[in-house]
Amino acid sequence: MEIIDITNKLSEFEKHLNLNRQTILSAKFGDGKTYFLNKYIEQHEQDTFFIVLHPVNYEVSTNHDILEYINRVILTSLLHRAEFKETNWVDIFKGIWKGDSILESIETIAEYVPYGKIATIPLRFLEKVNNEYSVNKFFDRFKEKPGSLFEMDQFTVAIQHTIQQIQKGGLKCILIIEDLDRIDPEHIFRILNVLGAHVDKDKNTNKFGFDNIVAVLDYDTTRHIFHHFYGEKANYEGYMTKFMSHNPIY
Repeated sequence: MEIIDITNKLSEFEKHLNLNRQTILSAKFGDGKTYFLNKYIEQHEQDTFFIVLHPVNYEVSTNHDILEYINRVILTSLLHRAEFKETNWVDIFKGIWKGDSILESIETIAEYVPYGKIATIPLRFLEKVNNEYSVNKFFDRFKEKPGSLFEMDQFTVAIQHTIQQIQKGGLKCILIIEDLDRIDPEHIFRILNVLGAHVDKDKNTNKFGFDNIVAVLDYDTTRHIFHHFYGEKANYEGYMTKFMSHNPIY
């Protein structure tokens, strides 16, 4: 099979990202979006830190839950980074919360960390826990708590701080959300709502401080999904501009 030369398209995509902090990469199912993105990642692996999410792999019953899974995947993608391991989280939390709330903050972060990877958190992160809690009780508490909030201050602080440290080291940080048009409509528009709401709040930054956020979907197919979900008279383009800086790149 002949390999199509995508050099010019990769260059076009790079220019598009430089001009658009939030964007949509649009192509039909099977047209090679993943291949294209993999080539782009290979081309920029020395100067960019990528997090690629696949919501279709962990779709759950409510739009509330899918955002928890997205948060969890972002955090676990950062756990191996030296910027995360070397951070004194207790000191950071002390600057935001006082007293007993530090313990609650640590437990909240811990809910999103796979149990088998908890050891990657610096020991000092646990040493400051109030003495009345044993380590076993600490683990039992966060294991039994059902994550009930889709966005938490403690969680946001941890991701934002780590992303900032990576950027200070000279790397760009790009979040890619794959195959959004293959999940439940409620999930699609909930994810875009959250990302778009942050853009409205601060035009100069993305959620969590990513340099770019790329939503991958078929723009025309998603239009049909949108009208089926919200009605034919609903303004699809107006809705999507809450997320996009400009037009999609096709």
